[in-house]
Amino acid sequence: PKPPRKIGGTYNVEKQIGAGCFGDVWVGKVAATQQPVAVKLENIGSQAQQLEHEANVLRLLADPNRPQGVAELLHFGQEGRYRCMVMELLGKSLED
Repeated sequence: PKPPRKIGGTYNVEKQIGAGCFGDVWVGKVAATQQPVAVKLENIGSQAQQLEHEANVLRLLADPNRPQGVAELLHFGQEGRYRCMVMELLGKSLED
């Protein structure tokens, strides 16, 4: 299935920047401000369901204060056949 182009009515999905065994990573933007964000998508039919766990870990790391270098979780939910996580876009990836 094609990935969603809009998430949560707030975030536009634009360009794929990575892929792995647990899903795909895209660059998106906040529709209202055009601020760039990172979007992770996981097909709900995939064997290893990791995205919800990753979102929970980000929530735990941010409580009570999010440390430097840990992305801010902006949204977690489902759009069609995908679980979607939107977070702050940090700099270069570990691959860079």
